[in-house]
Amino acid sequence: TVVFARHQTAGRGRLGRSFASPDDSGIYMSLILEPDSSNPVLITTAAAVAVCRAIETTCRQQPQIKWVNDIYIGDKKVCGILTEAAQLTDKLDYAVVGIGVNVTEPVGGFNDEIKDIATALYEKNAPVGIKNRLIAKILERFFHYYSNIKDKSFMNKYREKSNLIGKSVDIYRGNEIITGICVDIDENAKILKEFIYDNKLP
Repeated sequence: TVVFARHQTAGRGRLGRSFASPDDSGIYMSLILEPDSSNPVLITTAAAVAVCRAIETTCRQQPQIKWVNDIYIGDKKVCGILTEAAQLTDKLDYAVVGIGVNVTEPVGGFNDEIKDIATALYEKNAPVGIKNRLIAKILERFFHYYSNIKDKSFMNKYREKSNLIGKSVDIYRGNEIITGICVDIDENAKILKEFIYDNKLP
């Protein structure tokens, strides 16, 4: 099942953050799944690759993926993806994949909280029908990957589009910061890093 909204009054991102969803400026959709998989991260990465492919082919732009679930154009975020799942047995009972894409800038621009980190595919006037074409392409690519999720073939494209490989990363674990260089992303979407040092949080 796929649910679409023209706007959201309480859009959510990771870690309980809000996701701005102003009227008529973006794509806001949720995919309700009953997956034959125990790894929701793979569902998220498949969705990220699907969004990238849709933007490339439909909008002729070159997005990148910020691990694990954000899509960037240049140095600003254009799309957020959030997968929430329930697992009561040895596999996921259900998963909901939320995808929010900033198609055009909202009237009056992005709010002060996100204006320095957010962007849209089009500044003002988007081509007629572009949202429908993007939605169709995202769903086409996602369900192709999803139906073959166990072969993880989409991970090659995920690594190709990553904006993290070769860069310094900070990983927070309890009261420690583990700093390293991201050298690769494995088949299960885990970061492979060269260790640099540990640092205690104050």
